[in-house]
Amino acid sequence: MKDRIHLEFATERRTFLKLLASFTVTACTGLAGCSHAPGIPSGLTFLDEQTYPVIKAFANRILPPGGAFPQGADDIDVVDYFDTVVAAQPPEIQKDMRSGILLLEYRALFFRLSFKRFTEMPADLQDKYLKSWETSSVALFRGIFWGYKKICCLGFFSNEKIRPHIGYDGPWI
Repeated sequence: MKDRIHLEFATERRTFLKLLASFTVTACTGLAGCSHAPGIPSGLTFLDEQTYPVIKAFANRILPPGGAFPQGADDIDVVDYFDTVVAAQPPEIQKDMRSGILLLEYRALFFRLSFKRFTEMPADLQDKYLKSWETSSVALFRGIFWGYKKICCLGFFSNEKIRPHIGYDGPWI
């Protein structure tokens, strides 16, 4: 009996969190407007003027230039890789990915009451915000963070400009 009650509570909690996330994105999109930096590179198939700046900012915080590698996400075109990978997914996956991007952007309005979208935050606050996603007790936020990070890192480390820095000569075929 106790296990059944726990299972029902967990299911209701997941449903509540999904609804809350959906409501947050919807409400914030209406409140904050959808204006972003004008123009996106041509040739993108999944990302648009609303989602491109979010993934660009995300990738630049995850893979900045300097440090271990002289190149960063911008130098390697990680956002183009992200677009290509997600565009190859079925429509239902693309819809979920887009919802996650918008949640990443607009949930920031409530982060430490900054009242700024993710793309409007200064770099140090973006780092703290992303760290809160990485270590969140909410599986949805952790999943979004780690999924996007893995795609960005795969695009970065598979690039021929990075291969010499990691001691990989590239594919033999």
